[in-house]
Amino acid sequence: MSEKINLSHLDIPSTTPLVTPSLPPTKTFPRIPLAVTIPIIVLMFFATFTYAFNLGKNTNPPIVQAPTPTSYPQVSPTQYVSPPTPTGISLNLSTLNPGNITWLQFPTPASLDVYQKPDAQGYIGNSNIIYKDIKYLQVGNFSDGSKLINAMVPSEGMGIWYHVEHFVTTPQGTIYMITPGKNITSYNNPTVYLKPEVKFTDLKIPGLESPDIISTDKGDFGSTTFFMDNTISFTELKNPEQVIDTPYGRIYSVYTDSSKDLNITIDGGIYDRKFWLRLKDDTVRGYELSIKFITDDKIPKITWDDGTSNTIAFDAGFGGKCGSNFAKLFRGNTPMNSQFSKVGTNSLGEPVYAISDKSHPVYKRIYDGLDVSARPDMDTFLKRHNHFIWQEPLGDWWLFISTENIIQAECAKPVVYLYPQKDTVVNVRVGAQVTESEPLYPSNGWNVLAHPNSQLEYQGNTYPNLFWEGTGNGIYPNKDNYGFVVSQSELVSTLKSQLAQLGLNPQESADFMEFWQPKLPTSPYVRLTWLNTADMDRLAPLTVSPRPDTSIRIFLDFAPLDQPISLIPQELSSPARQGFTLVEWGGLLVK
Repeated sequence: MSEKINLSHLDIPSTTPLVTPSLPPTKTFPRIPLAVTIPIIVLMFFATFTYAFNLGKNTNPPIVQAPTPTSYPQVSPTQYVSPPTPTGISLNLSTLNPGNITWLQFPTPASLDVYQKPDAQGYIGNSNIIYKDIKYLQVGNFSDGSKLINAMVPSEGMGIWYHVEHFVTTPQGTIYMITPGKNITSYNNPTVYLKPEVKFTDLKIPGLESPDIISTDKGDFGSTTFFMDNTISFTELKNPEQVIDTPYGRIYSVYTDSSKDLNITIDGGIYDRKFWLRLKDDTVRGYELSIKFITDDKIPKITWDDGTSNTIAFDAGFGGKCGSNFAKLFRGNTPMNSQFSKVGTNSLGEPVYAISDKSHPVYKRIYDGLDVSARPDMDTFLKRHNHFIWQEPLGDWWLFISTENIIQAECAKPVVYLYPQKDTVVNVRVGAQVTESEPLYPSNGWNVLAHPNSQLEYQGNTYPNLFWEGTGNGIYPNKDNYGFVVSQSELVSTLKSQLAQLGLNPQESADFMEFWQPKLPTSPYVRLTWLNTADMDRLAPLTVSPRPDTSIRIFLDFAPLDQPISLIPQELSSPARQGFTLVEWGGLLVK
């Protein structure tokens, strides 16, 4: 089955034909007598010879180099050239009117020759696009015979990330890339990696676009697609469940059981969930349900059953450390329903609940997450509104946990060093909610001129490295049972030894110790647990262009101990530094 969508509402004349530009008319010139022609040729020969001779004598000939967003002219160590700031690039957009579109029920494999040939490492130009892994799918046909083809484009940073690029191929053989508008950011400039014969258009196709907020009778859904979201195709979703039809497509839900991350047993489990809007070309866009009775400062508008109004902040699900919150809701048919008792009413007139069994493991899990120095005794804690549960219009039950006395921890001062083999402009983007940085972190990442000695030039200043603090967009890995127990007397020497095993050089190790040694516990024993590159790529992935050949990312999670405990020892190792190398160290800062 197929569905037709009329494009006649576009601001393009429906009668505009697709034509091949005709050649300009041939011009004729008057004949020139031979007696005049020969002297002119002789003069031109001597002029050319003289210019070439003088050019050969010039030891500093002028060099004209067309700048590109991801390349940089070579400079001497004392010469400063400001790295480019991402700006809008104006494309010459062509008018395109292919007519009505008929969507294919299932995308079919296709082929296109639109990208530049890869370099020796398999990447296109100065981008991180992996040439051999690009996949093409035909998703629709236009009434004039043109085809709509999607390119599923993988880019490699600290992991593989995909995005979709849309192309229209006409019966005449012309290929157009559909761009979001005349101005695009330099980081995503397609002229860097597409062949020059590809044209551009901002053709709007109903079914390919959706708003940031979709309002339905089941609530408002807000877009959450992250720039490094790895899911782009409906076929990649695991066990999608239909939720609701909208004018922009059908919304599906995908659940992930988070029970194992809590290390507790809950009847029916506890889950994370994400909504996906399926577009007409079988790609998806992420959404989440808006919760209207919670203010921007995370204070829910609730009147408790004792008559008091709520004044404290709550977060959805469990958090802590420097990952995003997880384990946020119970499924609508959960066996937990019988354990919920009403404790208040929100500003929408809806009841809110709490778990009636005070011995339920959720209470202990919340209590264990409180700051030891500030948490009350268990009896006082149980009398507080430490959590509440709300049933959304879709039927699932949200768990909200009070942030009062919760340990506040961030990924503290992850420091990034860049060691290219030659002076290179590098773009670094962090997959985290950055709260502090040096230099100031822009929305589309840092663009710096990196030197082989790790010195970085940015907006007229020189930096030895980049640093950021914040909350990772991923889930903090559970490594509570792994690591090392070290006595206070051996703490510093053990840290220095482990930093070397993890691949830090003397300067990087000295920087690490300078920052972290004053913040280490003074308890008789200390637990040291290390996150490695794979852990950090999941927690706070980096997208770096051009792609480093070697990446070393380490992160220290530590805790004070009065007595030794039993842990599973970690094996510490590091890859050899080869080619363009990125190094990052950081730690968990409890606030």
